[in-house]
Amino acid sequence: MAAIIGLLPASGSASRLGGIPKFCLPLTDTQNILQWHVEQMLKVCDIVKISTRKSWMPIVNQMDLPPEAVVYEIEPSTMSDALVKMMANPNSRYIIGMPDTYMPGSNGEFYKQLAESDADVALAAFKCHEDLMGRVGQIDFDRELNIIDALDKDPSCRYSYMWGAMALNNVYINEELPNPGIQIMDWVNEEKNVKAVIAKGKYLDIGTVNGLKLLYREEL
Repeated sequence: MAAIIGLLPASGSASRLGGIPKFCLPLTDTQNILQWHVEQMLKVCDIVKISTRKSWMPIVNQMDLPPEAVVYEIEPSTMSDALVKMMANPNSRYIIGMPDTYMPGSNGEFYKQLAESDADVALAAFKCHEDLMGRVGQIDFDRELNIIDALDKDPSCRYSYMWGAMALNNVYINEELPNPGIQIMDWVNEEKNVKAVIAKGKYLDIGTVNGLKLLYREEL
């Protein structure tokens, strides 16, 4: 049985919060957002691979992550580039999380849903809050949860759902694209089996001050 490998690209530029990496924002006195994603992923993944910048390696190394979490120093040009560099085994199944996001009320259940999906590409679908419409990757799907359209940060998009994590089974990522969300319709057009799994909980954008207020309001 193929290994399930979790991927957490945590090597972005952190430009929206004054250079503070969002993945290190605290959820509790003992756990930050990156640690939360690792904990939830390891419920279903054999290992979790984390990419981060050289300047942030000391931050990640002091987090006391479990031995199943492996940290790679990668200075990516794009998110897709970082993911490709961590996808060493084409026979493995990969679950991709966003370590600068938090989903209160989910208990990480969406990672289990993605691991259990037999689709070539599975997308964890969260209800898209009005404030996030046009600023995230949004998806539309039919009654059988087959993806019929996907738009990335399109200001005119009014789709009710957005994707917040994905699973890939023997599917390639185009490293020349900024992020794999842009590739969703390419996979659909290639007749891959691309499906949504309906996730519980909220999706919070913690890259803004208002998002941070919501984050800590949820945690109180």
